[in-house]
Formats: sequence, C-alpha cells, structure tokens
Amino acid sequence: MAVPTSYTEVTLGQYMYVQLGKVAKVLELTSGPNDADDFAEAVNDALLAYGTSDISTISGNANIQKLRALARVAAWQFVVNNFAALYSFSADGASYDRNQLFEQSKKALEIAERAALPYDTAYQVKIVSVDHTQNPYRYRPEEETDA
Repeated sequence: MAVPTSYTEVTLGQYMYVQLGKVAKVLELTSGPNDADDFAEAVNDALLAYGTSDISTISGNANIQKLRALARVAAWQFVVNNFAALYSFSADGASYDRNQLFEQSKKALEIAERAALPYDTAYQVKIVSVDHTQNPYRYRPEEETDA
C-alpha cells in the first residue's frame, strides 16, 4: 500500500479509526463516508493543532508526517475523554475493572504526545551561548598566593 500524499477529512478520520484499533470497536466508534463519523471533531482538533482549517493545503511527506502525528494525539484525546466515565465497581459479589481501558488509553495518549513533540509549536529548543563573566566560582589567577 502506498503512503498517502494527501488527506480529506473523511480519510483522516478513517486513519484515526485504524490507529485506535480494537479500542475504536469497544467504543463502537464509526468512521467512513457512509457513517455518522464520530471523528469529525477530532479531525478538527488535529487541523487546529496543525495550524490550518483547510486540509487540502497539507501535502508533502514532512507535512503528512506532522498531520498524522497530530491526528494520533487528537484520536487518543478523543478516546480518553470518552473513557473518562468508566470506573471500577462491585456488584452482586463480582468486581468490574472498567477503568483499565481508561488507564491504557491515557498511556497511549502519552506515547502519541511524545511522538508529536517535534511538531508542537509550543515545544521548541533553542541553543544560545552563555557568558559566565559574573560567575563567582570562576578561576581567577590574581587570587593565587604563595602560601
């Protein structure tokens, strides 16, 4: 299968659905041209994070990589928000740990966020030279004595 060179809102939603794997099926999410498309707002979030409102302006390998990374983050944020209502409880002598899905989704979100860091405009590293002229611990030859 060839790597996509462009996306539409529908195909980006389908990519997000595929990235979630079985989690999307557990949540009974849909994504496709004939579906209600649960990912419509997650697609909007990915586009806003990218810095555009028009998906047709995104093309080129580097831009597609950035879009896909940001789309994975938006998809997992969507899942975490949906799983937030799940909790553990006991009833009729049995216990149910439904919050495991929530915890695992939070971990997947953290992984997606780390992978998207290079594309996040808030995450920037700058290298600057530092002048230590006011350093009180610097070596000063005039302070040497013949003691």
